Amino acid sequence: MYRVLILASMLLVNSMAWAGSIDASVNDNSVNITTGWVKNQRSPDAMQVQLGYMHNLQGNKYVSAGLHVIGETGDAKNPIELGVGGKVMGIDSDITGGLYGLTIGLEMRYYPKSINRLAFSGQYYYGPNVIVSNPASAFQEFGIRAEYQILPQAFAYLGYRTVDISLSSGGSDIIDRGAHFGFRILLQ
Repeated sequence: MYRVLILASMLLVNSMAWAGSIDASVNDNSVNITTGWVKNQRSPDAMQVQLGYMHNLQGNKYVSAGLHVIGETGDAKNPIELGVGGKVMGIDSDITGGLYGLTIGLEMRYYPKSINRLAFSGQYYYGPNVIVSNPASAFQEFGIRAEYQILPQAFAYLGYRTVDISLSSGGSDIIDRGAHFGFRILLQ
């Protein structure tokens, strides 16, 4: 299933002209890599495609392919980038086995003009049991971070992320939880 998601997304992306980014982060327990491509980036109706992969020391794997509509909101003094959409995800862990589903959510990035080259971003995705396979009753992914633009095309950041699965039988399976640091590179 993971290979099919990745292949389908790559074929979709290669068929159009896109601007891209690479985002990589690590902590003591996990590594996360996400690539993203944006079509019509300067347009109010820009489309973003993402591919993500996470792996941790417990052997858990999390693969996702997302599609979002993104745009700027707010005013010129304090621009906010907002993305609304969803992800198809697959998780392989000892507790849940092979889990797959659909999540919906949003992403936000805020650039305060009073602090040059600093940005704050966050994301939240949720998948209830009606769109996530058994044995899950719900899936949640939450992340926040502070980014600093070190070069015109590169950002370094510190953040906090949690990826949790609530189980139908009670309890949960934590795929990732904790602070991390990383970088985001714009490919334009």
